[in-house]
Amino acid sequence: MTERLEVTFSKAVIKLTLDHPFLAQIYYGVPNEVVDDPAMPTACTTGRKRMYNREFMNAQSKDIQAFVVAHEVMHDMLEHPFRRGNRRPDVWNRAIDYKVNQLLDESGLTLWEHCCRDKKFDDMTEEAIYDELMKDPPEEGGGDGQGDGQFDQHMDAEGTPEEIQQARQEAQARVLQAAATAKQMGNLPAYAKGLVDGILCPKEKWYEYLRRFFSARSWSDYTHTVINRRELLRTNVIAPTLYSETLGHVVIGVDQSGSIGDEMLRAFATHVSDILQDTRPELCTVLYFDTQVSEEREEYTVNDLPIQLRRVCGGGTSFVDVCAEAEKLSADVLLVLTDMYGTFPEQCSVPTIWCSTEKSETTVPFGEVVHVECE
Repeated sequence: MTERLEVTFSKAVIKLTLDHPFLAQIYYGVPNEVVDDPAMPTACTTGRKRMYNREFMNAQSKDIQAFVVAHEVMHDMLEHPFRRGNRRPDVWNRAIDYKVNQLLDESGLTLWEHCCRDKKFDDMTEEAIYDELMKDPPEEGGGDGQGDGQFDQHMDAEGTPEEIQQARQEAQARVLQAAATAKQMGNLPAYAKGLVDGILCPKEKWYEYLRRFFSARSWSDYTHTVINRRELLRTNVIAPTLYSETLGHVVIGVDQSGSIGDEMLRAFATHVSDILQDTRPELCTVLYFDTQVSEEREEYTVNDLPIQLRRVCGGGTSFVDVCAEAEKLSADVLLVLTDMYGTFPEQCSVPTIWCSTEKSETTVPFGEVVHVECE
């Protein structure tokens, strides 16, 4: 049995409406239901629907009920159902709970006594918190890393890619509408301004740019230029074949400059591994270089991921040898992680992305430049 939350726990919703009208307006944008489903023992959101377990909510005070409602609303507002990617759900759930609880705490809500709250994460994004937690990750399937004492469950957005994109746009529209109303009333929360700026003037993350770059070179579709021989023999019907245009060989060149620290190597490796897992190239080769390419290198297939980057040499920097080696390996894509200080060759036949760790205005003779930063 399901019921509307604002009917069953009206006092908590009224408290949220009176004390936090910005959150309340977003709350009313999607269905909020009370359920008696043991498979959903606490609370969750999919971005399109929020659900709260009756028994769990009945065990909480009015203030904590309001906190739980606001917590799920905040997940939607920060687009958490759409942002996990290939991250471990349990660790991602804890990371996003740290951020949500920080904002709710700063907004004056009464926090649940078991919730995740650590001020050392306050200046970090959810993705950066996740990376920090993964330095010492809990055992998969274990109790640690499950968010706020397991009071809310991680749920990804559901549906086709088109439906998920539509749901994300609807969530953004609710934030903009709520912000406009709150601004007119003179009570727009400080954190909301950053959200609005991010929606109206989105700044693409470097790894999102790389994902688009790789995805554009890796796709599957049906083609009639190749006959499906199995279907022809079975039914005597000429049918299309599923054709896969995948990346062949990705080469990653890692500049051994002292300015590229271990934190940057870990962050770069994490995001690139996620992208490679999705686009599934045949081979990835990691080259380490200073003025020349080191003899030490690693090769990865999809089954070997994630990649691990390290320091193996050091000295001056020249990009001539690493570009020549990428050509020799017949690479389809070359990623160069570098601070951009070094000698460039005049050209390279391999499509190249310079992943710059510095906001350098260096003009490259070929390829594209994307600024890489730790979050």
